[in-house]
Amino acid sequence: MLHSRLGLAALLTLSCTGMAHADALSIGFEDYSLGTLTGANPGYAGPDGRLPGQADGARRWYSPSNAATFGEVATRASRTGVNGLALIRNPPLGGLDGVINGVQTPRLLQAAGETAAPVSAPNSRLRYSYWFRTGPTAYAPALQGYRFGSEAWSTDRTTWHRFIEESGQLNFYSVGMVNVSPDYFPATDTLIASNLTWGAWYRVETTVTFVNGGDDNDIVVTRLYDASNTLVGTGVDTTWETGQRIVGFNGGNVVAPDSIAFQARALGGDAFQSFAGDVAYVDDITVESLPPVDTALTIVDSCDNDNTIEVTINLTSTNQPVAGGQFFLAYDATKLAYAGGTPSASFPTEILDVSAAGTIDYACGIGFGGTPVNSAATFATLTFTKLANVCASQGLTLVNFRPRPSPLPPTRLS
Repeated sequence: MLHSRLGLAALLTLSCTGMAHADALSIGFEDYSLGTLTGANPGYAGPDGRLPGQADGARRWYSPSNAATFGEVATRASRTGVNGLALIRNPPLGGLDGVINGVQTPRLLQAAGETAAPVSAPNSRLRYSYWFRTGPTAYAPALQGYRFGSEAWSTDRTTWHRFIEESGQLNFYSVGMVNVSPDYFPATDTLIASNLTWGAWYRVETTVTFVNGGDDNDIVVTRLYDASNTLVGTGVDTTWETGQRIVGFNGGNVVAPDSIAFQARALGGDAFQSFAGDVAYVDDITVESLPPVDTALTIVDSCDNDNTIEVTINLTSTNQPVAGGQFFLAYDATKLAYAGGTPSASFPTEILDVSAAGTIDYACGIGFGGTPVNSAATFATLTFTKLANVCASQGLTLVNFRPRPSPLPPTRLS
């Protein structure tokens, strides 16, 4: 079948604030000693006295003594190599569930957050990943209420993800906040994946993009992979910026996270509240703080008199490696019908393809283990069926990039 092409070109430019540069932390626990994080592996159990940049080699974890969870480096918790991290409910069981602090990774030297004052973070994107599985006895039919969560952390949480038991199933959620009173939570949490396998390994990958100003305009993209690194679920959510700006969490100060926290807090009345033992195992943690990235986008027009139109989304140039992109488009639904998108060989993992009459939300990336792109390339091809004749002069009105659909940020690359 003959078709014509419209090209959507994405020009990536880098804008940095101050001495901004990428900062990364990788923890596999192989050089850790067996035992608790505050015992064999020096850390802090009282007030958090750590400084930024006390990273993996210094083993400066924070494991507060009054938290509901503590961490222990153990061979039973390993996914690869010899050691992993066991997360264990902290006695007195059920007596510490009101404490929101959890076991926190070492702090990055460069935090990520809003780059504008008063936060003035050096970087605007936080990406973290870890492998997780439930403890071997953390769930039984008589033990309802299993909960294990992770959070991007500074002096307060910025993101919140949780694995929870619901009617016997293990489900995974992202929990954001929006500026809608009275409780400032969405009507439902964002379900990433459901009916997961108890005792199986899963990898959580989260990218947080902080947007200056506003209170619910940050974006949290979460992906869940199974033990073979096959994508099993994805979702888009917001941070807890609304809680900090509007509700007054952290004294009303917006925070720039530089670490990840793990916790297993129970709800009152759940059988899980009195559970004693390994709640979860975590291994192969990575935390990255990344510089801000801006995008400029243009549309390359052409004439068409055929049955279909293919719209290509292109990366025309870049001055840093690109792992993927998210694109928000509008099209003339009186002249075109959207048939679907196809990711390119450079960005082969399709993350999102959602359309309604006249709008498309599309995202793709390199996928786990993929190689970031350092030169011009195509992100994806979007195919439309013609409902009416179109020609060159109509190209810019047929398909274009649309403004940010609140609370999401604009079209951007990562």
